[in-house]
Order: sequence, then C-alpha cells, then structure tokens
Amino acid sequence: MRKNTYLAGLLIVFFINCNLSAAYAFSDTRQHWARPQIDYLQNRQLISGYPDGSYGPEQYITRGELVTIIINALGKGAEAQQLLKGQSYFFDTANHWARGYIELARELNIAHGDGKRYFSPNIPVSREESVAMLVSSLGVELDDLPTAAFVDSQAISSWAQKSIDYAVAKVLLHGYPDNSFRPGQNLTRAEVAVLLEQFLALQGQEFHFYGTLQEIDLPLKRAAILINGREEVFELSAHFVAYAEGQRQPLTQLDLPVKGYFSLDPEGKLAYLFLSNQYVQGEFNLHTFSLPDQDKTPLPDSNMVQLTVDGELDEAKTRSSVLEHPEISLQTTGEAMQATSFAEKTGATGRGQLVAVIDSGIDPGHPDLQGTGEGYRKIVDFIDLTSEGLVNLTAAKAPNGYLPIGDKQVDVSDIRNLADVYRYGYLDLSILPAEAGLGNKRLLMVATADKNRDTFDTLYIDTDFDGEVKDQTSLEKYTRAGQVAALKGDGNRTFNLLLAELSPEGEYARLGFDLLGHGTEVAGIVAARGKIQGVAPDAQLLPIKVMDRSGTASLKKIESALSLAADRGAKVAVVSMGQYQVKKSEMESLTKALANIEKASGMLICMAAGNNGPGLGTVAETASLDNIISVGAYATPEMWNTDYGWWVEKPTLWYFSSSGPAADGSAAPLLLAPGNAVSTYPLWTGQPYRLDEGSSIAAPHLAGAAALLLDASAHKLYIHDGRSVGRALLAGAEPLPDFQVVEQGLGAVNLLKAWDALQDMEEKGGSLSGRQYSPGLGQGRGFYSRGLMPEALTLNIINNGDENEDLSIGGLAAWVKPGQYLLQVPARGERSVDIKYEELQEPGLYSTFLLADEYDTPEWDVAVLQTVIIPYELGKGGEKEFEVKNELSAGQFKRYFFKVPENMTSLSFKLLSGDKGRVRMHVISPRGKQEISQYAGVGDSQITASVNMPYSQPLPGIWEVVVYSSATLSEYDLKTSQYTLQVLSDLEGKAPDRPADNQYLITAVPPEFKPGEKSFMTLYFWYAGSKLPAEGLVTINDRLYEIKKGMVRLEVEPPQQGRLNLNIAW
Repeated sequence: MRKNTYLAGLLIVFFINCNLSAAYAFSDTRQHWARPQIDYLQNRQLISGYPDGSYGPEQYITRGELVTIIINALGKGAEAQQLLKGQSYFFDTANHWARGYIELARELNIAHGDGKRYFSPNIPVSREESVAMLVSSLGVELDDLPTAAFVDSQAISSWAQKSIDYAVAKVLLHGYPDNSFRPGQNLTRAEVAVLLEQFLALQGQEFHFYGTLQEIDLPLKRAAILINGREEVFELSAHFVAYAEGQRQPLTQLDLPVKGYFSLDPEGKLAYLFLSNQYVQGEFNLHTFSLPDQDKTPLPDSNMVQLTVDGELDEAKTRSSVLEHPEISLQTTGEAMQATSFAEKTGATGRGQLVAVIDSGIDPGHPDLQGTGEGYRKIVDFIDLTSEGLVNLTAAKAPNGYLPIGDKQVDVSDIRNLADVYRYGYLDLSILPAEAGLGNKRLLMVATADKNRDTFDTLYIDTDFDGEVKDQTSLEKYTRAGQVAALKGDGNRTFNLLLAELSPEGEYARLGFDLLGHGTEVAGIVAARGKIQGVAPDAQLLPIKVMDRSGTASLKKIESALSLAADRGAKVAVVSMGQYQVKKSEMESLTKALANIEKASGMLICMAAGNNGPGLGTVAETASLDNIISVGAYATPEMWNTDYGWWVEKPTLWYFSSSGPAADGSAAPLLLAPGNAVSTYPLWTGQPYRLDEGSSIAAPHLAGAAALLLDASAHKLYIHDGRSVGRALLAGAEPLPDFQVVEQGLGAVNLLKAWDALQDMEEKGGSLSGRQYSPGLGQGRGFYSRGLMPEALTLNIINNGDENEDLSIGGLAAWVKPGQYLLQVPARGERSVDIKYEELQEPGLYSTFLLADEYDTPEWDVAVLQTVIIPYELGKGGEKEFEVKNELSAGQFKRYFFKVPENMTSLSFKLLSGDKGRVRMHVISPRGKQEISQYAGVGDSQITASVNMPYSQPLPGIWEVVVYSSATLSEYDLKTSQYTLQVLSDLEGKAPDRPADNQYLITAVPPEFKPGEKSFMTLYFWYAGSKLPAEGLVTINDRLYEIKKGMVRLEVEPPQQGRLNLNIAW
C-alpha cells in the first residue's frame, strides 16, 4: 500500500485554472529564480496564484493542488468541473475546492488515497509522490528501465521506484548535487513550476511552434510570424511576454525580425515568446492531403415499405407438408426463442396484453384471429389511417320506403331509421386483386340512424350483390358487437370486412380489411389462436392500418399510429416496415413522438431492421430510432428443415437481413428473431396460411415474445412496464456464433434468459447514452470507419437522469482499450473517456461493443457499437490481382472488402466453385448499390463452374463482396461450399493527388529525437482563420485520431537516419 507523509496545519490554498488577473506577473516572483517558468505557465493559463496577486513560490504544494495542476496540464479541466457536480469517493474531499480534480485523478489512476477512502488533500506532497503522479498521468509502460542510482535509493518507496526510474531516464527531473533524491522531501510551488515545464517538454508541449516574428503591432495587438515559410497573423494576449536567456525582454525593444519558440493561450492568442536563433528540437516533415468522402448515397425509398421478401427468394421452396400442417412452423420458431419452455415454466400465454399491429390491416374473418382462450375478442378495434376503405355517402330520402339510387329503387321499408334521410354509397371492388374472384363489382351500402335521429350508427351492406340491403344483417361499429361481413368470391375465397368507423353525420363510412396480406401475417405470428398458435396466443390485437395495397405508408402515419396505440393502452407495438431515406424534419418529429410515448406509457416498439442485406450499413433509417427495438431475421437448423426440408448445420442470418451499423454508427438491429414462418393469410387469396420470409416476420416474433414476458411479469412479478420487458429482452439475448455484433446486435431472443434478467432487474429509466465521432458521419451513437484504422478517439457518456451513475468502462474485444476503467457521470452531466485502439493487421470486418456499465445491473447500461473495415488495397504496389480460397457451410456467408483507387480503370470479381458447392456474390459499391450474381457450382440442371461480375471505370472507395453459400446444399448431397474468389483489375497512371484545404494550421515542437527510441510529440491544430484550438478527426500516418482541444499526442519512433515523416489527412 502506498505510504504518505502527512503534515497538518497548512492553509487550504486555491490552485485552480481561472482567468488571469490584470497584473502581468505575480507580486512575489519578480526576483525569484523560477520566474521564467512561473510566467510561462501563467501565460499558458496552467497555473494561477492567490487573490492578493501573489504566487507563494516557496510554499509547499499540497496533494489537492498538484492533482489540479496535472489535470489541467492534461487538458481535462472541463472533466474535473463536471465531477464537481458528482459525489466524492473520499470522505475528506466532499467539500474541498479540488474535489472534481481529485475524483478525476482517482479515475485516471493518477492519485490514490490511503486505502481507507481518505485522500488528505491539504497535506504537502513529497518528491517521490509527485513524480509517481506525473508519470502515471502519461500512461507509459515502466518495464525494462535502468534503475536510477542515488545515494539514498534505499529511502525510495517501492511503489515509486519505477516512476522515478522513468523520470530520470527521460530527464524529467534530476537529483541534488550530492547525488541524493530526497524522496520524502516536500515540493515547493516554484519547484513544481519547473517540474511541470519539463513534464510538458517531455510530451512536446512546452511550446506550440518555432518561427520568426516579422512584425508586431502593439496598438492593434497583432503580430505576424513566419512559420515554415508561411506568414500567419495572431492576436496578442494581454499578458504576452518575451524571454531570452532567462531574462524578460521588453516588447518595444525587440530587434525585429527575431526567431524563437512561441506559445498561445487557450483562446489562440500569442502569449509567450522564448527567443532563440537555433531550433534544437526534433526534426520532422508534415505532408497534408484530403481524404475521400466517406458517405454513401442514400437509398431511394422515401416511404415506409413492407419488409417481407415476396418473390425474391429464388431458391426458397415451401415444403408441401408445412402448409398441410401449418401449425408446426410457428411451433418451431417458438422453440427457437425458448417460448415453449418459457410458457411451460411461467404459464404465460399473452393474456391481458394488447399488441398494436401497425400495418396493412387484418382479415377480421380469419378463423385463427377470432378470440382468446378466455373468450375475449381477439381484435379489439380496427383503426384505419388510409383512405383505402373510405366510402363517401350521399344523402337521400326514401318516399314510400324505397330509396332512389340511380335508376334503381332500393327497398328500405323494413329498415329502422330515425333520421330524415338515408345515406348510401359504393365500395369499388376493383381495388381487390383479381385472385379474390370478385371482379369489378361495386359494393352497395346504406347507413341509418338506428338509436338516435342525430347520429348515424348502422350500416347495411349488399354482400350478395342483389341490389337489396333489407335482407342483410346490419353492421355497427366493430368495437360494439365485433361484426364482420363476408363477400364470397370464386371457390373458397372470402373477402372479410368490418365497419371501422361511421361518421355521426353519415358523411362517410370507413371499412376495415387487408388487401395486402402483410398485416394478417404479422398478426398471426403475434397472437393467432386456432389451427396455428401465435407466439402469444391469448394476446389481443389492435390493428392500425397505415399501409394500403401498394405496400407503402408515410412516416407521418406511422407516427400517428404509434401515438394512437399508446393512447389506446397497447403495451407492445409491432411495425414490420422500414424507411431507408428519412428527411431530417421527419426524423426529429418521430424521435420526439417516441420520446413522449416512452415517457408516458413505456410502450415497447418492435421495428423491422430491413431487407437490403447482406451489405453493411443497409438497415432502414427508422431502425436506428431511439426508444425502439430493431430486429433482424435469422433461422435455426430446425426452421430450415421444417419450412424448406433442407439440412443446415447451424443457425444462420438470412442473407437479406439488413446489417448495421445505422446511419449514426449505432447498433441496428439490436436483436434477432425468427425470420421465416407460416402464418395466417387473408381468406380472399384462397390460401388461409402462407410461408413468408423477412425482417417483417422477425418483428412480430419479438412482439409476441414481449407479450409473453409482459404476461408473466404482470402475474408473477407485478411489473406492467414495457420498458423493463424491453431491457430484459436485450439483456437475455443469446449471441449467434460466427456472426459479429454489427450483424446481429446483442443476439437472438431467448425468453428464458430474458425472464432471468427481468427477475433481477431494478426499475430504472434509460437515462444513459454514448456518443462518438465517426469519419464522414459526424457525432453519433456509435463508431464506424470504412478503411481508416482508429488510433485515439473519445467516447462521450451523457446522463439525462436525476441520479449520479458510477460506471465501469470496457471493450468486449482486446483491440478496444479505454483510457480509464472507472467513470462517474453526474446527474444531468456528461463525461468523456479516451479510447485507444490496437492496430488491426488482417483485412476484414471488426466489430464489438464498447461498454459503460453499472456492475450490479443485469443489462448493459451503455453499449456503443465499434465497427471498423480494413480492406484489401487493390493496386497497392502495382498488384492487380487477388485470390482467396475458402469454405462455407449451408446458409452462411463471408464478407470481403476491397479498396479501389481513383486510377483503376477496370475491376472484375470472379467466383468459382464447380461441383464443390453452390455459391453466389453480393457486390456492394461504395455508394451502397447492390448487385447479385447467379450461382456458381451445382444446380438443378447443370454445373456452372464460375460467375463473373465486371465493372468498367469502377467507383473509387471501399467495395464489399459477400460470398453466400446456398441453404439448399443438402439437395445436392453437400454439407459445405468450397470456392475461390478472384479479383482482377487494371490501373492507369498514378492516383491523383488530393491537396488538403487550408482548414488547419498545424504546428509542433517535439523533444529532440533519439534515433530508434520511442518519444512523445504533440501536434497542435489551429483553425487557420481564428487560430482557436480545432476539433475534428484526422489521420496521421494512416491512423485515425480525434483532435481534442486542438491537440493530438503521438508516440513516435524516429528513423535511424533522416527526419520523421508525418502524413496528415482530413
């Protein structure tokens, strides 16, 4: 345990980074030996003195003061200020002025207490402890260092020895003339100023640049400085000083031009000049250029679209037995989610749960969608936000009991009507698909006021098309009696409809039905109870129709439907649609609506991820919304065999299932659910059950699972909150082997594990979120880089809650390394964490989660997706060819990425398999356009040895090629597909140079380099116009860095001969 020498009785002094006083020097340092260092640090705003204008150079510095200096020198003063709003770990710092700095020093492993949660902030700090703090703040390895030899080495504490060895080796400090170190001696404030100057010099931070002062205009407070042959103009700080050989130089007596080292203050103003005719620092060259655009062209869809893959699965052949026994399909998908075992364990059936199906409507007459096990109506209401079932009604009187409609007299003599007039109209049945067998008939309907003369409430429909309605059963609004009208078509086809709405004035009627079939499929998966059993067979359904027979809907309708669902008491909503291109205003409006819904009702929203896979970044933009769970599609071996009769070795992602990351780099999909099933289908098709595939099928599986979990939680845990169930579903997800998190999110739904998580869960709002910068994307909820290997970035954690959060920080993969492992985020506060990345050597896809997590909670509090693509670089070194051989089992796929330079004139992807398999390519261009090849290998009629996809003048950037092994291999007595992927290309000349713009002024004054020895250096980035410290992302020697407060600190190893070369791009 670290030992400390405690001295008592010292005054508490304030040593925080504040605005400089008007005085240009401290009152008690003008004749002091350390005045140059003190003035220098004061003008850099790294130290300050006392309210009376003094500095106290001979006073001992305290532990609280020293950690404050170190934190400010690291540029983390704002982080310490955030922690002032938090809670103190140490018992004796709760009311201390440096509490935030002390807390941050503990998090960063810079300073510690006594092991009993006491820090003693006001006692003087010893020499050995100060060195240990400074060296710890550098984050360096301390192995293989020569032991520093002092006459009093035996007095150095063991915990400080390696830090002192490092400090001596790097000339951070020296011993005394008698070769003693005096480890227990206290440090004065003057000595700390000298030590801090050396500390900055070690990192290349002593000065900002070397140059020639050409001109200085004191009245205008401006100076012109020549830096690397380019003249730059700076404003002068009010406290600008110049020194030469330890002596202050009057500015009016400078003999211009003069050379020297310069430093700026945090506002980018010239603050300090050290005159020197000779540059004696590390030699380096800077080369700057522009990076190509990282953005993809948005996909063209501007409406919500259904997310089944009708007709696209050219190899999908339904087993005849699965439609003869349709119940086995959903039994199999339920087993995949552990729904069967969960229901047996808990007795859950979905009873008491209302699920909103926001889709194309539901066939209200399907026998499997009529009731629950407790005798309640399955469909509680039918809300139609489209105009598809809208019938405008015309007023007419009926003299003598006959209603004149065109050239006909319709007998209404026996129909009760208290109003003065009747209302009539027609539904044009030509809107039905031809397969319904109803032709182009017009459906007559007559509305009456049966109960109140001022309110139309009853509708008579001519279902037998004989021109009369008195022989028909009257229909009231569906919510009153649950009535359904049936129109008989050809064969066994029946078109079912209900009265969703009748305006009180009788101006219109709105009929409810499903002309697309999509909503009926979704509803059956959630809650069918009949020949087939949905996931939650006793749940009730609230269909909200937003999509007509065209299969599209507007985002505004989705927003309205979700709000209506929450208002009507739905605990779960399923949206098996997605929109790939969303206007910013639409996204903001929907995001706000979802936040209101989450706050008011906690309704769980299950949203399909999309069917544009398998390429990366193909999820629908709506899948990345806050307060939803996006879901992708997968299949188990049992599902493959049940529905298609193929033998597949292990679980697979459906190739069409869209992969993340989302447009802001975040994880989408968050979960996987079964993506194929036989479900209910409208009776007008003549086919009451149908097998379908898509993330549209996965979303209702998730909704049904949520309804089951809500049932169990309500009856056993007395939890009725959809938010808690959503968190449990995420916490209980089971990752699929062989797939990365960007493809599958947290994994597949597992109800047993979700139930375990729910029982351990405390009620807690989702108040925490994480954000990072990505190249080409800006700041978002994840990190995504295509072709740029990250080196040093920042993770921001935001706490919108009312409680402080103590989190652990960590990555699930070894290549992501946080700079600290403890983090306190105060209520309504924000913190940042430095993240380092190891170099990824092999080309491919790298994806993991970076976590900020409260240890005691079963789920991850913040999981920030990290996605990096390292491509094969085509044409590099003149190479024009690439070849790889591999093997895939049935239904699996593998991704390859290729960087195409701007001078490539042709590109060809060739896939070979012969009789060793059945494979195809999905080729995705840098703009996101996907093309799919034919299959290479075995087939129904003949073997196709290879397939080729050529491109002339290919787009420069990252191309993705996904090789997919057919799920049908068992039909050809194969278990795997062996293949060869070849890439051929041609180059012309050299790739054009991309000169950098003048966004940044880049400067550096590194320490003198020792060839072959690693050294720190700091690059400073200033906005060229304002000279303020810059922010943003840059690459330095092909590694990605985040500029923080105008700085990027590097660890470099200079060449044995010549200058260090740095290639910088943005």
